[in-house]
Order: sequence, then structure tokens, then C-alpha cells
Amino acid sequence: MKTDKEVILNPSILARRELLKFIIASPFYGAMTGFPVPGFATPDRAIPETARQALNIFQIKRVARENLPIPVWHFIINGSDDGKTMASNRDVFDEWELRVRRMIDVSNIDTSVELFGDKFPSPIILAPIGAQQRIHPEGELATANAAAKRKQLMIASMMTSYSFTEIAAIGGPLWFQMYSSPYTEMMEHMLSLAEAENAPVLVLTVDTSSRGNREGERWFRRQTNQTSMRLGNTEKYKGRMMIGDPSMTWDIIKWLRDNTRMKIVLKGIVTREDAVLAVDHGGMESLYPIMVDAKKKVIEQL
Repeated sequence: MKTDKEVILNPSILARRELLKFIIASPFYGAMTGFPVPGFATPDRAIPETARQALNIFQIKRVARENLPIPVWHFIINGSDDGKTMASNRDVFDEWELRVRRMIDVSNIDTSVELFGDKFPSPIILAPIGAQQRIHPEGELATANAAAKRKQLMIASMMTSYSFTEIAAIGGPLWFQMYSSPYTEMMEHMLSLAEAENAPVLVLTVDTSSRGNREGERWFRRQTNQTSMRLGNTEKYKGRMMIGDPSMTWDIIKWLRDNTRMKIVLKGIVTREDAVLAVDHGGMESLYPIMVDAKKKVIEQL
């Protein structure tokens, strides 16, 4: 007698299941049954040949999966450890719904937003992502070019392949993201790069006092034999280096205020208690990019 496991692994059964999936996904099946055709109802399942042909961000993801080397794909797609937080964020986001009002004139919609006195055409912001040259030779320069064409805000990571100076030369709206470090000379160097290009806002990442267990990144390095990568912002820096400071406290906000003219944004606040402390230490100058399911509680507390 076959066990359940043996039945599941039976090739003939698997083949029949794949055939049924194919039939159900076929346009002819929809025509025969009168039910909506899954292929048309979910275009994100399609795989365009190029990103330019994509209809949405999910199709772009599929193009990337088909074209990028496997190690690079894992470097991009994986989070820390088992990726539970990343997956749960998506699940929570899917539960949100738009509360739609009716009988309102929507013939001329203004999607613009204002942040710290600067106006942007929409609330879409390019989050800080480092080492983009691993994905494309032009790296962050290509990203900055795309953002500049649409006049959208880009936040340049401290860990970019190209330097902040090179990225700022593109000319689009640009903020600078920085990690803490126990070596103040390293943070001073990063601040000087941003201020030299008149960056209006500094985004301090507060949820990375130490690096996470990024298995995808480690696997990438092992498979590609890549032990180092270009970091444009550190090429002219000769001092001590360490990303993340385990001893970081709220005192870093005062230190930043004493050492930069830029406005300060905190990235990584996820609890109502820390939101209150952020206001106490930074006033209305701080923003709080946070996980979706924590946003409501933080706003209620404020």
C-alpha cells in the first residue's frame, strides 16, 4: 500500500495535475464554462520578454527572475534569516483596502505632495537600495536618471556603488541615507559628502544597529566568488569603518543636530513608544517610515 508521500511523489499523478492546471488556465476552458479565465484575470502571472513590456511591478519582477543570474536574484529577493518579516509585510499590505467615496469630481486629480517645503508630483519615493551595480552596470546612476525624468524623490543609500557626488550630478531630487557607526569620523565623512551636494534631508536608519543574517547575500558572494564590491562613498575615506553601532541611543539625534544642517528623518520606527521618543528628540522634523501593520498604532499614539 502506498503512503501519502509516495502518492504525492508519483510522476504520473504530478503530470495529470500539471495537465489540469494547463487546461484550467486555457482560454478555451473559460469559453466552455462561462467562468472568468485566470490568465486574463491575473496578468501578473504573465512573463513579458522585457521590463518595458510589463504592465505592472509584478511583471517586472518576473522579467528580472528570468534574466538575472540566480545568485544576483537571491541577493535582491531575500531578507534576513527566513524572510518572515518581509513576507508578513506583504500579507498585511494585501489586507488593506481603499475606502472609496462616490459622487466626487475626479476629472482633475492632484497627486502631488510636499515634504520639508519641496513639492513632488506624487508620494512615490525611491527607497535607499545599495550596491545596485551588482544588478546593472549603470547602477544607481540609471535609477537616478529615471527618477529625475519624473521629478520623483530618490533616497540614495550610504552603500551605493556610485558615490553620492556622482548620483547628485544627475540633478534630480535627492536625499541621503546613512547608517550609524561607532566611529564618528566615518559618519562625519558621510555627512560631508551629502552636504557638499546640498542634500536637504538626512535619513538615519535606526533599525540596523548590527547587520542582519542575510543568507541570500552570503550565498551570492559564495557563488560569484565576490569578496568585495564597489562602495563609492568610501573610496576616498581612509579611516576606520563599521556599519551599525550596537551602542546607539537617542543621543545620536543630538550629535547629528550638532554636526549637520540637514533635516533628519528616522527610518525604522515601528512602535508607538519609539514614535513618542522620536518626537521628543526631533520635534516635527522627523518622519517615520514604518512597517504597514505598525503605522496605525504609531499615528494613534502621536
